Amino acid sequence: MLATRRLAVEWARDEYHRALALNKSTPGAISAAEIERLRHQLQAAIARVNELAENPESIDDDAAAGGANNAANDAEPELVYDGKTFSEWERLARTEVAPDAQKQVIDALVTLGRAGNADQVAELLVELGTDQRSHEVGDELVQALVSIDELDVPVLVELLEKGPPSVQEAAAKQIHRFGPDAEAALPMLTRLAVSGNGGMRYYATIAIGETGLRSDQVIEALLGNITDGYESLKAESVCTLAIVGTADEVVKGLPFCRQRVRPFADSINARVTFPSLDDARVTIVCLWALLTYGNDDDRELADSALTTTGVRELLDTGSSLFGDSTSPFYSGTREKIVEELKRVREELIRSETDVDPSPDQSGLLRDRSGRVVGVWGVEPNRLTPIGVPPAIRRF
Repeated sequence: MLATRRLAVEWARDEYHRALALNKSTPGAISAAEIERLRHQLQAAIARVNELAENPESIDDDAAAGGANNAANDAEPELVYDGKTFSEWERLARTEVAPDAQKQVIDALVTLGRAGNADQVAELLVELGTDQRSHEVGDELVQALVSIDELDVPVLVELLEKGPPSVQEAAAKQIHRFGPDAEAALPMLTRLAVSGNGGMRYYATIAIGETGLRSDQVIEALLGNITDGYESLKAESVCTLAIVGTADEVVKGLPFCRQRVRPFADSINARVTFPSLDDARVTIVCLWALLTYGNDDDRELADSALTTTGVRELLDTGSSLFGDSTSPFYSGTREKIVEELKRVREELIRSETDVDPSPDQSGLLRDRSGRVVGVWGVEPNRLTPIGVPPAIRRF
């Protein structure tokens, strides 16, 4: 028994001295908390030997630096993943520079975090997230914090302020989890929305919209992007401006909206192909902005587009345009926009065709005289015209 306990002391001493040596050669490689844990582990092992031996052992002065006289505590078994303890994975995390290897280390840390080391893992991940050597694993680091339920607004702010661009982008993409509660992140998001990094400007602009918050600096940044940004940045800036801006401010983004909506109005049965869902939802918001804040010509343009096949298909897609990644505030606002546009579209159809777009019990659509002009399709809110004149085919 005594021999076994002495082996345990030797193992604990080796672990402790290796950590001290690594910190001496690479300052900060091992956290102060981990050094303290290893010291307590060594003290506990020595205490167990002293229970059985007449000649007590003590920790040498070098190893005991920083508190050798603290009371010994029993050391809890350290969790192991793939044959390595948290301490060993921590060393790899601090020293590994190859992106593929960094991703493997992050996966290991997530597993250990879920198994009970969440606080230690979160502290390490945040530290790595502010290290410029993590520039190729931003998404993995931030998603790891989500996986162990340790991502909150203060952590997001720290990553946005101190992280390399890939970490900043990944952090901005997670703002949707907090919506208006992410107010503390708004100043940094505003600065990033006018940074020299085009991708970062794009994601920061979307994130601002997902908070639903505004400031004079936010409006200035959005209007600047609408004027000088590239096409997709202009689009997202208009969307965010429509969500957080006043009427006078939104009007300044309407020239972009006219350009976006006009292709629909030019052809009554136009089916415009969108390269992405982002483009589709931008069009929806632009339609709403023209109807809500535009002049008579703008409303006429929006009315013309609303009754076309392309817009009908967009509106029927509904909330799926917004996906699961948007904040409850943001998606709720946009869903209200979709419902309002559907209401306006039905009023337009009713006034232009003298047809009630609600089906009868058999699923048929009839005009005022009772003549069948269409059938209600399989998909909700989707109309399938049958042999109807051009005026009716609009819906």
